[in-house]
Amino acid sequence: MHSFLPGVPAWAFTALAVLVTTAVNLAGGKSIARAAAAVVIAEVAVLGIVLVGALAVLATSGARQGLAAPFVGVGGFSGTAVIGTVSIAAMAYLGFDAIATFAEESAGGAKAVGKAMLACLVIAGLLFLLQSYVIQLLTPATPAALAADPSSEGTLFYDVIRTQVAPWLATLLAVAKAIGASFAGMMGLAAGSRVVMTMARDDRFPRAFSRVTARTGSPALATTLVTAVTLVLAVWAAYAPDGLDLLASTVSIGALSAFILLHASVIGYFAVRRRSGRRVLHIAVPALAIVVLGVIVVFASRNALLVGAGWFVIGAVAATVQYARGRRRGVAR
Repeated sequence: MHSFLPGVPAWAFTALAVLVTTAVNLAGGKSIARAAAAVVIAEVAVLGIVLVGALAVLATSGARQGLAAPFVGVGGFSGTAVIGTVSIAAMAYLGFDAIATFAEESAGGAKAVGKAMLACLVIAGLLFLLQSYVIQLLTPATPAALAADPSSEGTLFYDVIRTQVAPWLATLLAVAKAIGASFAGMMGLAAGSRVVMTMARDDRFPRAFSRVTARTGSPALATTLVTAVTLVLAVWAAYAPDGLDLLASTVSIGALSAFILLHASVIGYFAVRRRSGRRVLHIAVPALAIVVLGVIVVFASRNALLVGAGWFVIGAVAATVQYARGRRRGVAR
Protein backbone atom coordinates (compact mmCIF):
# COMPACT_ATOMS: atom_id res chain seq x y z
CA MET A 1 0.00 0.00 0.00
CA HIS A 2 2.93 2.32 0.65
CA SER A 3 3.92 2.00 -3.02
CA PHE A 4 0.48 3.30 -4.04
CA LEU A 5 0.42 6.08 -1.42
CA PRO A 6 4.09 6.99 -0.90
CA GLY A 7 3.13 10.05 1.13
CA VAL A 8 1.87 7.78 3.91
CA PRO A 9 4.71 6.02 5.79
CA ALA A 10 4.76 2.23 5.76
CA TRP A 11 4.60 2.04 9.55
CA ALA A 12 1.25 3.88 9.50
CA PHE A 13 -0.32 1.19 7.30
CA THR A 14 1.21 -1.45 9.56
CA ALA A 15 -0.13 0.12 12.74
CA LEU A 16 -3.59 0.60 11.21
CA ALA A 17 -3.72 -3.04 10.11
CA VAL A 18 -2.76 -4.26 13.59
CA LEU A 19 -5.36 -2.08 15.31
CA VAL A 20 -8.20 -3.02 12.93
CA THR A 21 -7.50 -6.75 13.17
CA THR A 22 -7.23 -6.47 16.95
CA ALA A 23 -10.71 -4.96 17.05
CA VAL A 24 -12.03 -7.93 15.07
CA ASN A 25 -10.26 -10.32 17.45
CA LEU A 26 -11.83 -8.71 20.49
CA ALA A 27 -15.25 -9.14 18.89
CA GLY A 28 -14.97 -12.91 19.29
CA GLY A 29 -14.43 -16.13 17.36
CA LYS A 30 -17.48 -15.76 15.09
CA SER A 31 -16.34 -12.35 13.89
CA ILE A 32 -12.87 -13.74 13.22
CA ALA A 33 -14.34 -16.63 11.19
CA ARG A 34 -16.57 -14.34 9.10
CA ALA A 35 -13.79 -11.87 8.36
CA ALA A 36 -11.30 -14.61 7.52
CA ALA A 37 -13.75 -16.38 5.20
CA ALA A 38 -14.54 -13.18 3.31
CA VAL A 39 -10.86 -12.35 2.82
CA VAL A 40 -9.94 -15.89 1.73
CA ILE A 41 -12.74 -15.95 -0.86
CA ALA A 42 -11.67 -12.58 -2.24
CA GLU A 43 -7.99 -13.57 -2.38
CA VAL A 44 -8.68 -16.88 -4.12
CA ALA A 45 -10.87 -15.08 -6.67
CA VAL A 46 -8.11 -12.55 -7.41
CA LEU A 47 -5.50 -15.31 -7.66
CA GLY A 48 -7.77 -17.20 -10.05
CA ILE A 49 -8.05 -14.15 -12.31
CA VAL A 50 -4.26 -13.70 -12.27
CA LEU A 51 -3.64 -17.35 -13.13
CA VAL A 52 -6.15 -17.29 -15.99
CA GLY A 53 -4.44 -14.22 -17.42
CA ALA A 54 -0.98 -15.76 -17.01
CA LEU A 55 -2.04 -19.04 -18.62
CA ALA A 56 -3.56 -17.11 -21.53
CA VAL A 57 -0.22 -15.36 -22.10
CA LEU A 58 1.61 -18.69 -21.96
CA ALA A 59 -0.80 -20.18 -24.49
CA THR A 60 -0.44 -17.30 -26.95
CA SER A 61 3.16 -16.11 -26.48
CA GLY A 62 4.94 -19.08 -24.96
CA ALA A 63 7.17 -19.38 -21.91
CA ARG A 64 10.31 -17.33 -21.20
CA GLN A 65 11.91 -20.26 -19.34
CA GLY A 66 12.11 -23.98 -19.92
CA LEU A 67 9.20 -25.98 -18.55
CA ALA A 68 11.48 -27.68 -16.03
CA ALA A 69 13.34 -24.49 -15.02
CA PRO A 70 11.13 -23.69 -11.99
CA PHE A 71 12.10 -27.06 -10.49
CA VAL A 72 15.74 -27.51 -11.53
CA GLY A 73 16.82 -23.88 -11.84
CA VAL A 74 18.57 -22.03 -14.64
CA GLY A 75 22.23 -22.97 -15.05
CA GLY A 76 22.24 -25.60 -12.31
CA PHE A 77 20.42 -26.75 -9.21
CA SER A 78 21.54 -25.48 -5.79
CA GLY A 79 20.20 -27.47 -2.86
CA THR A 80 21.84 -25.14 -0.35
CA ALA A 81 20.10 -22.13 -1.88
CA VAL A 82 16.74 -23.89 -1.72
CA ILE A 83 17.15 -24.90 1.91
CA GLY A 84 18.38 -21.43 2.88
CA THR A 85 15.29 -19.72 1.48
CA VAL A 86 12.85 -22.24 2.93
CA SER A 87 13.20 -20.67 6.40
CA ILE A 88 11.74 -17.45 4.96
CA ALA A 89 9.18 -19.09 2.68
CA ALA A 90 8.01 -21.31 5.54
CA MET A 91 6.40 -18.28 7.14
CA ALA A 92 3.68 -18.46 4.49
CA TYR A 93 2.69 -21.90 5.82
CA LEU A 94 2.67 -21.15 9.53
CA GLY A 95 -0.98 -20.19 9.66
CA PHE A 96 -2.43 -23.66 9.23
CA ASP A 97 -1.35 -24.79 12.70
CA ALA A 98 -3.05 -21.77 14.27
CA ILE A 99 -6.35 -23.58 13.68
CA ALA A 100 -5.48 -25.86 16.60
CA THR A 101 -5.75 -22.94 19.03
CA PHE A 102 -9.48 -22.64 18.23
CA ALA A 103 -10.30 -26.16 19.42
CA GLU A 104 -12.43 -24.83 22.29
CA GLU A 105 -14.49 -22.67 19.92
CA SER A 106 -14.92 -25.31 17.20
CA ALA A 107 -18.36 -26.86 16.79
CA GLY A 108 -16.89 -30.01 15.25
CA GLY A 109 -14.50 -30.94 18.01
CA ALA A 110 -10.86 -32.00 17.81
CA LYS A 111 -11.31 -34.22 14.74
CA ALA A 112 -12.77 -31.35 12.71
CA VAL A 113 -9.85 -29.14 13.73
CA GLY A 114 -7.33 -31.78 12.64
CA LYS A 115 -9.02 -32.24 9.26
CA ALA A 116 -9.16 -28.48 8.76
CA MET A 117 -5.43 -28.17 9.44
CA LEU A 118 -4.54 -30.82 6.87
CA ALA A 119 -6.96 -29.41 4.29
CA CYS A 120 -5.54 -25.90 4.63
CA LEU A 121 -1.98 -27.18 4.35
CA VAL A 122 -2.66 -29.20 1.19
CA ILE A 123 -4.71 -26.47 -0.52
CA ALA A 124 -2.22 -23.72 0.32
CA GLY A 125 0.69 -25.87 -0.86
CA LEU A 126 -0.95 -26.66 -4.21
CA LEU A 127 -1.90 -23.02 -4.83
CA PHE A 128 1.62 -21.86 -3.97
CA LEU A 129 3.16 -24.45 -6.29
CA LEU A 130 0.83 -23.54 -9.16
CA GLN A 131 1.27 -19.78 -9.00
CA SER A 132 5.04 -20.00 -8.48
CA TYR A 133 5.44 -22.33 -11.44
CA VAL A 134 3.31 -20.28 -13.84
CA ILE A 135 4.89 -16.93 -12.96
CA GLN A 136 8.39 -18.43 -13.14
CA LEU A 137 7.71 -19.49 -16.72
CA LEU A 138 6.87 -15.87 -17.58
CA THR A 139 9.88 -14.36 -15.80
CA PRO A 140 12.25 -12.69 -18.30
CA ALA A 141 14.94 -11.95 -15.69
CA THR A 142 17.79 -14.41 -15.26
CA PRO A 143 19.09 -15.54 -11.85
CA ALA A 144 22.30 -13.57 -12.52
CA ALA A 145 20.33 -10.37 -13.14
CA LEU A 146 18.33 -10.87 -9.94
CA ALA A 147 21.50 -11.57 -7.96
CA ALA A 148 23.00 -8.33 -9.27
CA ASP A 149 19.93 -6.39 -8.12
CA PRO A 150 18.58 -8.05 -4.94
CA SER A 151 16.05 -5.26 -4.37
CA SER A 152 14.14 -6.39 -7.47
CA GLU A 153 13.46 -9.82 -5.98
CA GLY A 154 10.87 -8.52 -3.53
CA THR A 155 8.64 -7.13 -6.30
CA LEU A 156 9.45 -9.70 -8.99
CA PHE A 157 6.10 -11.49 -8.78
CA TYR A 158 4.19 -8.23 -9.27
CA ASP A 159 6.62 -6.94 -11.91
CA VAL A 160 6.14 -10.06 -14.02
CA ILE A 161 2.37 -9.75 -13.85
CA ARG A 162 2.57 -6.03 -14.65
CA THR A 163 4.87 -6.40 -17.66
CA GLN A 164 3.87 -9.81 -19.01
CA VAL A 165 0.14 -10.05 -18.24
CA ALA A 166 -1.63 -6.75 -17.40
CA PRO A 167 -0.76 -3.72 -15.23
CA TRP A 168 -4.20 -3.59 -13.63
CA LEU A 169 -3.89 -7.20 -12.54
CA ALA A 170 -0.67 -6.41 -10.69
CA THR A 171 -2.41 -3.55 -8.90
CA LEU A 172 -5.40 -5.72 -8.02
CA LEU A 173 -3.14 -8.46 -6.68
CA ALA A 174 -1.10 -5.99 -4.61
CA VAL A 175 -4.23 -4.60 -2.97
CA ALA A 176 -5.58 -8.10 -2.29
CA LYS A 177 -2.21 -9.14 -0.88
CA ALA A 178 -2.08 -6.12 1.43
CA ILE A 179 -5.57 -6.83 2.77
CA GLY A 180 -4.86 -10.54 3.00
CA ALA A 181 -1.62 -10.01 4.91
CA SER A 182 -3.44 -7.81 7.41
CA PHE A 183 -6.05 -10.46 8.09
CA ALA A 184 -3.40 -13.18 8.18
CA GLY A 185 -1.95 -11.10 10.98
CA MET A 186 -5.39 -11.16 12.56
CA MET A 187 -5.24 -14.94 12.72
CA GLY A 188 -1.76 -14.72 14.17
CA LEU A 189 -2.99 -12.38 16.89
CA ALA A 190 -5.93 -14.66 17.61
CA ALA A 191 -3.73 -17.75 17.83
CA GLY A 192 -1.09 -15.98 19.91
CA SER A 193 -3.62 -14.67 22.40
CA ARG A 194 -5.08 -18.13 22.87
CA VAL A 195 -1.63 -19.62 23.39
CA VAL A 196 -1.01 -17.01 26.10
CA MET A 197 -4.42 -17.82 27.60
CA THR A 198 -3.58 -21.54 27.71
CA MET A 199 -0.16 -20.87 29.23
CA ALA A 200 -1.82 -18.70 31.89
CA ARG A 201 -4.17 -21.56 32.76
CA ASP A 202 -1.10 -23.76 33.22
CA ASP A 203 0.51 -21.12 35.47
CA ARG A 204 3.13 -20.25 32.84
CA PHE A 205 1.75 -16.70 32.71
CA PRO A 206 -0.10 -14.65 35.33
CA ARG A 207 -3.60 -16.08 35.81
CA ALA A 208 -5.19 -12.79 34.75
CA PHE A 209 -4.32 -13.59 31.13
CA SER A 210 -6.54 -16.69 31.22
CA ARG A 211 -9.75 -14.69 31.63
CA VAL A 212 -12.23 -14.40 28.76
CA THR A 213 -14.96 -11.83 28.29
CA ALA A 214 -18.48 -13.04 29.02
CA ARG A 215 -20.01 -11.45 25.91
CA THR A 216 -17.61 -12.58 23.19
CA GLY A 217 -15.62 -15.35 24.86
CA SER A 218 -12.34 -13.80 23.68
CA PRO A 219 -9.27 -13.51 25.94
CA ALA A 220 -9.21 -9.71 26.03
CA LEU A 221 -6.16 -9.20 28.24
CA ALA A 222 -4.10 -11.82 26.39
CA THR A 223 -5.12 -10.25 23.08
CA THR A 224 -4.04 -6.83 24.31
CA LEU A 225 -0.64 -8.17 25.35
CA VAL A 226 -0.04 -9.93 22.03
CA THR A 227 -1.20 -6.85 20.13
CA ALA A 228 1.21 -4.58 22.00
CA VAL A 229 4.18 -6.84 21.25
CA THR A 230 3.09 -7.29 17.62
CA LEU A 231 2.64 -3.56 17.12
CA VAL A 232 6.15 -2.77 18.35
CA LEU A 233 7.75 -5.47 16.19
CA ALA A 234 5.68 -4.65 13.10
CA VAL A 235 6.43 -0.93 13.22
CA TRP A 236 10.12 -1.68 13.73
CA ALA A 237 10.11 -4.06 10.75
CA ALA A 238 8.48 -1.36 8.61
CA TYR A 239 11.23 1.10 9.58
CA ALA A 240 14.28 -1.17 9.27
CA PRO A 241 15.77 -1.70 5.78
CA ASP A 242 15.77 -5.50 6.13
CA GLY A 243 13.30 -5.66 8.99
CA LEU A 244 10.69 -7.77 7.22
CA ASP A 245 13.19 -10.41 6.09
CA LEU A 246 14.73 -10.62 9.57
CA LEU A 247 11.32 -10.77 11.23
CA ALA A 248 10.10 -13.44 8.80
CA SER A 249 13.23 -15.53 9.32
CA THR A 250 13.06 -15.17 13.10
CA VAL A 251 9.38 -16.13 13.25
CA SER A 252 10.08 -19.09 11.00
CA ILE A 253 12.97 -20.24 13.20
CA GLY A 254 10.72 -20.13 16.25
CA ALA A 255 7.94 -22.01 14.51
CA LEU A 256 10.25 -24.61 12.98
CA SER A 257 11.93 -25.18 16.35
CA ALA A 258 8.51 -25.65 17.93
CA PHE A 259 7.60 -28.19 15.25
CA ILE A 260 10.83 -30.09 15.96
CA LEU A 261 9.84 -30.32 19.63
CA LEU A 262 6.31 -31.31 18.59
CA HIS A 263 7.58 -34.23 16.50
CA ALA A 264 9.90 -35.25 19.32
CA SER A 265 6.87 -35.23 21.63
CA VAL A 266 5.02 -37.55 19.23
CA ILE A 267 7.86 -40.06 19.46
CA GLY A 268 8.11 -39.66 23.23
CA TYR A 269 4.38 -39.98 23.88
CA PHE A 270 3.31 -42.68 21.41
CA ALA A 271 6.46 -44.74 20.87
CA VAL A 272 8.03 -44.50 24.34
CA ARG A 273 5.24 -43.91 26.83
CA ARG A 274 2.38 -45.77 25.14
CA ARG A 275 4.56 -48.38 23.40
CA SER A 276 2.72 -47.91 20.11
CA GLY A 277 3.32 -50.54 17.46
CA ARG A 278 2.74 -48.12 14.58
CA ARG A 279 6.45 -47.56 13.92
CA VAL A 280 6.05 -45.77 10.60
CA LEU A 281 3.49 -43.23 11.82
CA HIS A 282 4.83 -42.67 15.33
CA ILE A 283 8.59 -43.07 14.79
CA ALA A 284 9.68 -42.91 11.14
CA VAL A 285 7.51 -39.97 10.03
CA PRO A 286 8.25 -37.64 12.97
CA ALA A 287 11.96 -38.61 12.89
CA LEU A 288 12.14 -37.72 9.19
CA ALA A 289 10.38 -34.44 9.91
CA ILE A 290 12.89 -33.63 12.65
CA VAL A 291 15.79 -34.20 10.23
CA VAL A 292 14.24 -32.04 7.49
CA LEU A 293 13.32 -29.22 9.87
CA GLY A 294 16.73 -29.40 11.53
CA VAL A 295 18.49 -28.93 8.20
CA ILE A 296 16.29 -25.92 7.40
CA VAL A 297 17.05 -24.34 10.78
CA VAL A 298 20.80 -24.85 10.35
CA PHE A 299 20.80 -23.07 6.99
CA ALA A 300 18.72 -20.11 8.20
CA SER A 301 20.21 -16.62 8.29
CA ARG A 302 22.79 -15.85 10.98
CA ASN A 303 20.74 -13.01 12.50
CA ALA A 304 17.66 -15.21 12.76
CA LEU A 305 19.68 -17.90 14.50
CA LEU A 306 21.10 -15.36 16.96
CA VAL A 307 17.65 -14.01 17.80
CA GLY A 308 16.30 -17.54 18.10
CA ALA A 309 19.17 -18.50 20.39
CA GLY A 310 18.42 -15.48 22.57
CA TRP A 311 14.78 -16.48 22.92
CA PHE A 312 15.86 -20.06 23.68
CA VAL A 313 18.04 -18.86 26.54
CA ILE A 314 15.21 -16.70 27.91
CA GLY A 315 12.80 -19.64 27.67
CA ALA A 316 15.26 -22.00 29.33
CA VAL A 317 15.77 -19.60 32.24
CA ALA A 318 12.01 -19.09 32.62
CA ALA A 319 11.37 -22.85 32.52
CA THR A 320 14.08 -23.45 35.13
CA VAL A 321 12.63 -20.82 37.47
CA GLN A 322 9.10 -22.21 37.07
CA TYR A 323 10.33 -25.76 37.64
CA ALA A 324 12.12 -24.70 40.82
CA ARG A 325 9.00 -22.91 42.07
CA GLY A 326 6.89 -25.96 41.34
CA ARG A 327 9.23 -28.21 43.31
CA ARG A 328 9.20 -25.81 46.27
CA ARG A 329 5.40 -25.79 46.23
CA GLY A 330 5.40 -29.58 46.14
CA VAL A 331 7.75 -29.75 49.13
CA ALA A 332 5.61 -27.21 50.99
CA ARG A 333 2.53 -29.35 50.48
